[in-house]
Amino acid sequence: MTAPDGRFAVLVADQGFGAITVLADTMRSLGYRPALITGPASQDQLAAWGKHHDAIEVVDNPYSEQALQAAARRIPGPLAGLFSCYDGCVLPAALAASALGLPHCDTAALRRSRNKYEARLRLREIGVDRVPAALVGLDGDLAAIEQTVGPYPLIVKPVNGIASHLVVKCRSRQELRAALHRLHDSVSDDLAALYSHPIGLGESGHTDPSSEFLVEPFLTGPEYSAELVVSPHGVSRIALLEKLMVDDVSFFETAFLSVEDRAVSERIWKFIEDAVTGIGLDSAMCHVEVIDTAEGVSLVEINAGRPGGARIATLVRGALGRDEMIETVRAALYCWSPEFVQPEYGLPAGLVISYPPGPGVIERIEGVDQCRDIPGVVAVSALLHPGHVVSTMDRECFGVVALTSGVGSDGLREIHRQLLERVEYVLRTSDVATVSAPVDT
Repeated sequence: MTAPDGRFAVLVADQGFGAITVLADTMRSLGYRPALITGPASQDQLAAWGKHHDAIEVVDNPYSEQALQAAARRIPGPLAGLFSCYDGCVLPAALAASALGLPHCDTAALRRSRNKYEARLRLREIGVDRVPAALVGLDGDLAAIEQTVGPYPLIVKPVNGIASHLVVKCRSRQELRAALHRLHDSVSDDLAALYSHPIGLGESGHTDPSSEFLVEPFLTGPEYSAELVVSPHGVSRIALLEKLMVDDVSFFETAFLSVEDRAVSERIWKFIEDAVTGIGLDSAMCHVEVIDTAEGVSLVEINAGRPGGARIATLVRGALGRDEMIETVRAALYCWSPEFVQPEYGLPAGLVISYPPGPGVIERIEGVDQCRDIPGVVAVSALLHPGHVVSTMDRECFGVVALTSGVGSDGLREIHRQLLERVEYVLRTSDVATVSAPVDT
């Protein structure tokens, strides 16, 4: 069904990440004409997306609010809104929407959420979080950084990164110095466009993600991720998941489990609500990550404008009865209301993830069908397909994801073990195809 006035809802995307067609179909189901503004893409991609969109505009730089404004003006019809749920484009899309007089989340708040250093400053300033942080470049005074942030181990990472990309744990000044050089040399490789544009810092000034990096304490304790919507009506809680398994070296997340303990849930939720409102977000789907330390809950990051990845939205819909795709669009267009659906399976619900073993080109993934026979598994998806380039293991590249129902923490670990036994990745590196060996758990 198309809206009577023929209005377009415009999605901004950058590197061809997932859910582009899903979001287009979602917008159409809500009565909008879906349109896409995207960075450079192949003809095959454009042809596939063209089956779901009524208009597509390609821009050289989807991180430029001026380019997005110009592209939006070329769309042949009135606009209901323009937004993005891809981390690097969320802020420029909101700035373009503001300039065009369209609905948008508060742009100052989006700057704070995208700039993890400023997010830390704000939460310390208003008394929500206590964790110190510092920005440092290659020639920075590491003694001063140590004085500000605290004793080793420390974490260094891109100030506006996503997932576990280039997150490094440092146990000494020597390791910190080496990590800074690694980040400086690596940010120009993968996700280059994400780090090539300065981001706002406070009322004035900016942070250059290609040369300034965030240093913060290494926090210990259970990790959680939350799905929620911030709207003019307040915060709507959707889902709270424990990150049951996180690799201490790569920081890759390999298992999530719904939180059933009400006391724990309420304490975590209270902190998250204070954090997102303290940042100033006013209309956005959010995926928020925290660590529950001995001293209290602390923020890891706020991903405003989108739900969690790795099929979290599918888990939320199937087990908790909320459609995050619909709510993402509604929040972005400033007409949010919750979307309840019938759950398909029971709690506790979880998911486990298999990653490819290294860089290369995916030729095929074997064993996916066998994973569906694992007790407790209700769905399995391969998120990588033949021809997909796995460029670096510094970035989480979800391979196979299994959703689970009625399985607790011990059972989830056993499902993960069986998943790793069954899944094999056949990758081509240079001119030689390699088969991943089963992972020793």
